[in-house]
Amino acid sequence: MIPIDEIREVFEEYSWEERLEENPRRLYAFLLATDEHRSFLTFMQRAWRTLDALSGDYCDIFTYERWEIPSKWEIRAKKENQPNYIPLIQTNILQALYSRGLEFDVPLKEFIVNDGILLPNRTQCFEVRNRLFENPSEILLPGLALFPSADSKEALYYRCGGLNHNQLSESFQRIFSTVAEINQRDPSLNRNEIFNELKKTEKIRDFKERLNQVTMQISLKDVFDILGAGIRLVMPTS
Repeated sequence: MIPIDEIREVFEEYSWEERLEENPRRLYAFLLATDEHRSFLTFMQRAWRTLDALSGDYCDIFTYERWEIPSKWEIRAKKENQPNYIPLIQTNILQALYSRGLEFDVPLKEFIVNDGILLPNRTQCFEVRNRLFENPSEILLPGLALFPSADSKEALYYRCGGLNHNQLSESFQRIFSTVAEINQRDPSLNRNEIFNELKKTEKIRDFKERLNQVTMQISLKDVFDILGAGIRLVMPTS
């Protein structure tokens, strides 16, 4: 999970080229949501470490967050349930902030456990959507955009609106486990080839899910009626 302040931190040409050089096999994902999507944002904040572990080295997940050292007022506001404040949970960043406090003689030690994230203006997610998709008006937030390149309008989109936390957890586990399996299965693939394999896998999965839904709606009487009419019903073997 990579928190960013501005879209340029990902899509500015030099930043993007630097990311690609670092790992030519890595895919990228963007959590797209705005402030009114409270349920999805709550899930994201609670699942931060889980999503980071699931994506591993195979996928960088970007989200709009702003790492800051909170003021005393902000710490008090946190106690009053300020809606745009969530706890900081990454140990390495905690250590970095603590070291920075020592350097500038800031008494961070007193409230280091309260350091956290102040949420930025999330409307930049629409800029991300417009950049990644051929028909951005069809992309309804919240959701997850998964893509191999910022230079082409080719991305997979997983809509997350209306899903409860258990459903979101299962979906993210499935998505990132699939990315990991493709990477491990063929180490020779580059990020574009990995993305294409992921698209194929998702199409097959979507077909199976649709077929299962149709099959569940067919009653035993329907089956006998079809067979009685001389139509052979072929069911999948797997």
